[in-house]
Amino acid sequence: MKAVNVISSGKANVTLLVEENCKICDGTGYYLENDFDYFCSTCSGFGRYEEQKIIVFYLPSLSKPKQKVTIHRVGHAGYAGGERGGVRLKLVLY
Repeated sequence: MKAVNVISSGKANVTLLVEENCKICDGTGYYLENDFDYFCSTCSGFGRYEEQKIIVFYLPSLSKPKQKVTIHRVGHAGYAGGERGGVRLKLVLY
């Protein structure tokens, strides 16, 4: 869980490091060329890589200090085409 500093209700953002599926090998760690499997050098064979993302979200007007907020489908990419994960944030209001 990541703490987010916000001034009041309204628009806020947070920077996260999330895992994405490799676009070169489609998350497999290898690719097929001329009937041979080749190790994917883009993701080092893991099928995934880390990327920094800025998530923008809106807070309800009745937000409270230390309130936990879940933002669905903005976290790590799902495996084998699965749904993207969610992010839980703890608010630090000023």
